[in-house]
Amino acid sequence: MVITASRKPGVINKKGVLVIDTIYKSIYPFRNNLTIAGDQDGNNMVLLDTAGKRITPPAGIQDANALKAYYEKIPVNERTKGHLIDGRYLVDMGNGITLNVRHGDAYYMDERKYVLWQFAKTADLPHHYDIDYQLMGYYPIKDDPAPVYHCKQALPSGVFSLTVMPDIREAENGFSNAGGYRTILANRSGQAITFNTYDHGLLMRMQAKTNTGDWRDIEDIARGCGNGFSDMTLRSGHYLHLTSPAYSGAIKTKLRLRFTYVSYGRSHTIFSNEFDGSINPGQLWRSEWNFPSTDYLRP
Repeated sequence: MVITASRKPGVINKKGVLVIDTIYKSIYPFRNNLTIAGDQDGNNMVLLDTAGKRITPPAGIQDANALKAYYEKIPVNERTKGHLIDGRYLVDMGNGITLNVRHGDAYYMDERKYVLWQFAKTADLPHHYDIDYQLMGYYPIKDDPAPVYHCKQALPSGVFSLTVMPDIREAENGFSNAGGYRTILANRSGQAITFNTYDHGLLMRMQAKTNTGDWRDIEDIARGCGNGFSDMTLRSGHYLHLTSPAYSGAIKTKLRLRFTYVSYGRSHTIFSNEFDGSINPGQLWRSEWNFPSTDYLRP
């Protein structure tokens, strides 16, 4: 995969021939020699093969969401996985320097094709989200609020807290069945707390710590019409069960969750515990949809 200076993606084959032109606003990693891309006309999603040819999706797939659901269910293993497409992933850093990923290892290279610096090699982890774009930060609530004494894991006392438990693996949600971590939003503050939900889920974002010590979002805000908002009140001594997506990538780093909510007219932000993880470079800037539109969910 190559990225132009205007941040439009394209795909080249092993002979260096451009097989998918830089006319799409987003291109997903290949799964079993198929990918989906955002069309330049009308922001439609299309199904493409490795030659860039449009493939007619199965009957019954009528919109972008259905096509994405079909793509997520395409079987993938180490032989059919795109590996960020032919092993080359180029991000223009300026002054002739590019950031590349090959066989899961990230490195900087100059115009002479000399490797200037390479990240430490990382072992493959059994995560499902080995992607180079930002997922939407939507976290479905799995169960009704329950008393904290039902939770077998230790939770912070005296506060409204968000806890990610990377040692406890779960299916991320029933739709994709991807890998994830048990996550608990617990209220032990001594008073009820009211916050927004959207379609029985929370709008949160995973963040990654950069090599400069800054925290950057690796998830985009969930998008929709804005009609699914409602209020939820979580009584003190109760918690919500969520699942955070498990990411895997070329760069090891620290991760955490950020939850910003409005309660009684005031904005509040809480962060989860930090935990070890890994990401790919594109997760720091490339949206899953990357389509300009009126977004009623953006704060």
